[in-house]
Amino acid sequence: MGEGARRSYRFPILAAIALAAVGFLVFRSTSATSVYYLTVSELLAQGEAAGDEQVRVAGKVVPGTIQRTAETLTFTASDGTGDVNVTYGGVVPDIFKDNVEVVLEGSYGTDKIFRADTLLAKCPSKFESDPNSMAGSTGP
Repeated sequence: MGEGARRSYRFPILAAIALAAVGFLVFRSTSATSVYYLTVSELLAQGEAAGDEQVRVAGKVVPGTIQRTAETLTFTASDGTGDVNVTYGGVVPDIFKDNVEVVLEGSYGTDKIFRADTLLAKCPSKFESDPNSMAGSTGP
Protein backbone atom coordinates (compact mmCIF):
# COMPACT_ATOMS: atom_id res chain seq x y z
CA MET A 1 0.00 0.00 0.00
CA GLY A 2 1.39 3.39 -0.95
CA GLU A 3 1.77 6.61 1.04
CA GLY A 4 -1.27 8.18 -0.68
CA ALA A 5 -3.56 5.31 0.34
CA ARG A 6 -2.54 5.63 4.01
CA ARG A 7 -3.25 9.36 4.01
CA SER A 8 -6.73 8.86 2.57
CA TYR A 9 -7.65 6.61 5.54
CA ARG A 10 -6.04 8.85 8.17
CA PHE A 11 -8.46 11.82 7.90
CA PRO A 12 -11.73 9.85 8.20
CA ILE A 13 -10.37 7.90 11.17
CA LEU A 14 -9.22 11.08 12.96
CA ALA A 15 -12.53 12.78 12.18
CA ALA A 16 -14.47 9.81 13.59
CA ILE A 17 -12.37 9.82 16.79
CA ALA A 18 -12.86 13.59 17.22
CA LEU A 19 -16.60 13.29 16.62
CA ALA A 20 -16.89 10.44 19.13
CA ALA A 21 -14.95 12.46 21.73
CA VAL A 22 -17.19 15.51 21.27
CA GLY A 23 -20.31 13.33 21.47
CA PHE A 24 -19.08 11.72 24.66
CA LEU A 25 -18.36 15.11 26.26
CA VAL A 26 -21.80 16.47 25.33
CA PHE A 27 -23.51 13.36 26.68
CA ARG A 28 -21.47 13.48 29.88
CA SER A 29 -22.18 17.17 30.55
CA THR A 30 -25.92 16.91 29.96
CA SER A 31 -26.35 13.78 32.07
CA ALA A 32 -24.37 15.34 34.93
CA THR A 33 -26.54 18.47 35.00
CA SER A 34 -29.92 16.87 34.37
CA VAL A 35 -32.25 16.48 37.32
CA TYR A 36 -35.32 14.27 37.25
CA TYR A 37 -38.67 16.11 37.53
CA LEU A 38 -41.39 14.78 39.88
CA THR A 39 -44.80 15.79 41.14
CA VAL A 40 -45.27 15.83 44.92
CA SER A 41 -47.23 12.56 44.72
CA GLU A 42 -44.46 10.87 42.70
CA LEU A 43 -41.89 12.02 45.26
CA LEU A 44 -43.94 10.61 48.12
CA ALA A 45 -44.43 7.33 46.24
CA GLN A 46 -40.65 6.97 45.88
CA GLY A 47 -40.18 7.56 49.61
CA GLU A 48 -36.66 6.92 50.87
CA ALA A 49 -35.47 5.89 47.40
CA ALA A 50 -35.68 9.57 46.36
CA GLY A 51 -33.42 10.63 49.23
CA ASP A 52 -30.20 9.55 47.55
CA GLU A 53 -30.41 11.91 44.61
CA GLN A 54 -31.18 15.49 43.66
CA VAL A 55 -34.72 15.83 42.33
CA ARG A 56 -36.99 18.58 41.06
CA VAL A 57 -40.48 18.76 42.47
CA ALA A 58 -43.39 20.91 41.31
CA GLY A 59 -46.37 21.93 43.39
CA LYS A 60 -48.33 24.80 44.90
CA VAL A 61 -47.71 26.49 48.23
CA VAL A 62 -50.43 25.41 50.67
CA PRO A 63 -52.09 28.53 52.15
CA GLY A 64 -51.24 29.29 55.77
CA THR A 65 -48.14 27.06 55.91
CA ILE A 66 -45.44 29.66 55.21
CA GLN A 67 -43.14 30.30 58.18
CA ARG A 68 -40.02 32.43 58.03
CA THR A 69 -37.10 32.77 60.39
CA ALA A 70 -33.93 34.80 59.86
CA GLU A 71 -32.24 31.96 58.00
CA THR A 72 -34.95 29.45 57.01
CA LEU A 73 -38.21 29.37 55.10
CA THR A 74 -40.57 26.46 55.72
CA PHE A 75 -43.83 25.70 53.96
CA THR A 76 -45.90 22.85 52.58
CA ALA A 77 -46.09 22.14 48.83
CA SER A 78 -48.94 20.17 47.29
CA ASP A 79 -49.98 18.84 43.90
CA GLY A 80 -53.60 18.38 44.97
CA THR A 81 -53.05 14.74 45.87
CA GLY A 82 -50.03 14.74 48.17
CA ASP A 83 -48.31 17.23 50.48
CA VAL A 84 -44.64 17.58 51.40
CA ASN A 85 -43.02 19.81 54.02
CA VAL A 86 -40.22 21.96 52.61
CA THR A 87 -37.28 23.83 54.15
CA TYR A 88 -35.25 26.36 52.19
CA GLY A 89 -32.39 28.60 53.23
CA GLY A 90 -31.72 30.71 50.14
CA VAL A 91 -33.05 33.88 48.58
CA VAL A 92 -36.85 33.87 48.43
CA PRO A 93 -38.41 35.15 45.17
CA ASP A 94 -40.51 38.31 45.49
CA ILE A 95 -43.60 36.59 44.09
CA PHE A 96 -43.48 33.74 46.62
CA LYS A 97 -46.78 33.56 48.55
CA ASP A 98 -49.75 31.28 49.28
CA ASN A 99 -51.11 29.33 46.26
CA VAL A 100 -48.16 30.21 44.00
CA GLU A 101 -46.76 27.41 41.84
CA VAL A 102 -43.21 26.48 42.80
CA VAL A 103 -40.45 24.28 41.42
CA LEU A 104 -38.06 22.98 44.06
CA GLU A 105 -34.70 21.35 43.55
CA GLY A 106 -33.13 19.43 46.39
CA SER A 107 -33.38 16.15 48.28
CA TYR A 108 -36.02 14.31 50.26
CA GLY A 109 -34.85 13.20 53.69
CA THR A 110 -35.75 10.13 55.71
CA ASP A 111 -37.47 12.56 58.10
CA LYS A 112 -39.97 13.23 55.26
CA ILE A 113 -38.81 16.83 54.78
CA PHE A 114 -37.77 18.13 51.38
CA ARG A 115 -34.61 20.23 51.70
CA ALA A 116 -34.65 22.63 48.77
CA ASP A 117 -31.42 24.04 47.40
CA THR A 118 -33.30 26.00 44.73
CA LEU A 119 -36.75 27.62 44.91
CA LEU A 120 -38.40 28.96 41.77
CA ALA A 121 -41.81 30.62 41.90
CA LYS A 122 -43.93 30.68 38.77
CA CYS A 123 -45.17 34.11 37.84
CA PRO A 124 -48.93 34.16 37.21
CA SER A 125 -49.72 34.74 33.56
CA LYS A 126 -51.04 38.15 32.57
CA PHE A 127 -52.97 36.47 29.79
CA GLU A 128 -55.17 34.19 31.87
CA SER A 129 -58.80 35.12 31.56
CA ASP A 130 -60.73 36.41 34.53
CA PRO A 131 -63.55 33.93 35.20
CA ASN A 132 -65.73 36.82 36.44
CA SER A 133 -65.42 38.82 33.24
CA MET A 134 -67.93 38.44 30.45
CA ALA A 135 -66.31 37.29 27.22
CA GLY A 136 -67.39 39.21 24.15
CA SER A 137 -69.16 41.89 26.15
CA THR A 138 -69.24 45.26 24.40
CA GLY A 139 -70.26 47.17 27.48
CA PRO A 140 -73.53 48.78 28.58
